[in-house]
Amino acid sequence: NTAGASTGSASSSQQQQQYSEQALKALVAQGFSAAQAQMALDAGVDHSRSVEPLIDWLIIHLPRDQLPKRFQGSISNAVSVISRNTKDQAGAAAAAGGSGSTGLVGEQ
Repeated sequence: NTAGASTGSASSSQQQQQYSEQALKALVAQGFSAAQAQMALDAGVDHSRSVEPLIDWLIIHLPRDQLPKRFQGSISNAVSVISRNTKDQAGAAAAAGGSGSTGLVGEQ
């Protein structure tokens, strides 16, 4: 039944297009330009449930001065939290006689 398969594929494609249009509008409403929003969409970030992954992508990949003002503090706050947690974990491991591992993925 190839007709049913192609109809399902077209329906899925239409749904993805609808998600993308809604995400674009939501990102513009958050203060991103349409071009920035489209760049995040083109990056292939999954946005079927929420635009948050797209916002995260934009915060990571755009220069700080190009972010909407409400997001410009996000980078330094995130880095501060990661840095503080890494130091806390290393200190706790050292106190316990450990190697000081941060537990980060990929750490050898």
